[in-house]
Amino acid sequence: SICSNAIAVDHNIANQLAITQQPSTTAEAGIALVTQPSVQILDVYNNYVDDGAHDLSVTPWTTSDCSTMMSLGNTTYSAPTTSSGTTTFTDIIHRKMENIFYKISSGVLATVCTDNIAVDHTTANKITINQQPATTAIAGVDFSTQPAFDIRDQYDNLVDDGAHTISLAAFTDSNCSATSGGTFNSTPAATNSGALTFSNVDHQKMETIYLEATALGLQPICTSSIAVDHNTANQITIATQPSSTAIAGVNFTTQPAYNIRDIFNNLVDDGAHTISLEAYTNIGCTVSSGGTFNQTAKISSSGSATFSGTNHEKMESIYLKANATGLTSICSNAIAVDHNIANQL
Repeated sequence: SICSNAIAVDHNIANQLAITQQPSTTAEAGIALVTQPSVQILDVYNNYVDDGAHDLSVTPWTTSDCSTMMSLGNTTYSAPTTSSGTTTFTDIIHRKMENIFYKISSGVLATVCTDNIAVDHTTANKITINQQPATTAIAGVDFSTQPAFDIRDQYDNLVDDGAHTISLAAFTDSNCSATSGGTFNSTPAATNSGALTFSNVDHQKMETIYLEATALGLQPICTSSIAVDHNTANQITIATQPSSTAIAGVNFTTQPAYNIRDIFNNLVDDGAHTISLEAYTNIGCTVSSGGTFNQTAKISSSGSATFSGTNHEKMESIYLKANATGLTSICSNAIAVDHNIANQL
């Protein structure tokens, strides 16, 4: 036998990609992969194609065969070009917490799919609303729908580990900059797996409020509005005290006016309540006057009632007690009733 001279067999045309270095199996959202993938250009016979330049692209997929694509917007990278048939990516970043596979492509070359990469959230950054509170409420009664919140990173991934204590406060504007003057009841609570649903949250003042959720080191958030209405009618309050002095038998120069309020002192501006007055001679309105007191009961309108034609015929100091069925009564300031003009012997 005899042996020929050497024959230098070169590669065929570029046909496919091959992964020479798999990316990291775990990653943090928004942070470049610790181990970036490397690829080679091969011909149909798996020979290394070490000449020419090929632009590479990367897309994220949810299945190991790279058959189900996900949103492209969550992955960023600088597109490399092969040099001598090989390249290593330098800055692939994925921002969404999920399991992904990267498909690496270059023109008409056969693509290749990486192993799985488990992308976790990055550090906690903000509070988001998982469930808005009820849009309406009754003063002093727990909201029918309690607010719920999540802890998320800057890319909106749920930060499902660690514990963050969230506090609520009531404001009267949609930017949560004007603090409510009413009594707001809420107990700060810690998140569990990145989430928290409050309980027993209520507000005692009749007004429209917004809840701000805050936690140390995190961006706060303001809820949608809650229209808090009054509770049931509970008491009579004085809107206008009667005159402090009066003439016997002459209508008081300042007639008394009253409001109907709930237990939290909110004006009960619906319904109608009949208010009547009686004269007493002591500040606690327990000792009835023996004089003739003239008044006509009034029916409240929009929660208010102003009397007219009220007078007392006996010279003495009196206090007016306002009463209405089922409501707590109230006693006015003193009225010093003086005699009328001389009339008889």
